Amino acid sequence: MRIQNLLQFIIVLCLAAAAVHAQSAITLTSGEFVRNGGGGADPFGVVSGTFRFQNTDSNISGILMGNPGSGVYTLCDFYGTPCAPGQTIRILDHITGRTALRQDAGFITVNGHPQATVFYTGDLKFEGGTVRIPYYFAKRRTFKITVPARLTGGMAGYPTPGFPIPIFTTALNLSGTVTLVFNRKEDGSTSPTYALGSVTYSFPAPGK
Repeated sequence: MRIQNLLQFIIVLCLAAAAVHAQSAITLTSGEFVRNGGGGADPFGVVSGTFRFQNTDSNISGILMGNPGSGVYTLCDFYGTPCAPGQTIRILDHITGRTALRQDAGFITVNGHPQATVFYTGDLKFEGGTVRIPYYFAKRRTFKITVPARLTGGMAGYPTPGFPIPIFTTALNLSGTVTLVFNRKEDGSTSPTYALGSVTYSFPAPGK
């Protein structure tokens, strides 16, 4: 009898855990990711930024802090080789792992419930294709380029590192735009080159 009761208790726990896990899946319909140069004069390039994804009942936000690993880091980026008018660059930011995505100072909201502490993990790919720096921007001090962009991947949040049941999980497939801000390098050269000042991905809610 005790064995039967123990088995029933284990089954109830498993069903409860499965139910919690099923309820943690949310669909986020809009968002923004802003990347900038971050850590000052660090020659290895500490990349920083902020992200926010949301729907009517959830608001997931945080910061990005880590070493550059992809995207336009090798050309025209904050710490990379400057680019000149006429050059083509590929727009790609691929963020993976647990350490780069972090909670900011505020609460997040999941299905209307505030969460004070969250540890993120995820695999997010932001893509904007390729762009060519127009020649007619050659004499400008600063300029912007905006092109269509897409976000795919997923992320999850946990109350503590290594906790088996997430606060939320989400699969992301959003469309929008990415805006690159270029600043001219003021080095006295007669052939101007540019470096990125910021990268902003915007994914509006459907119908907006």
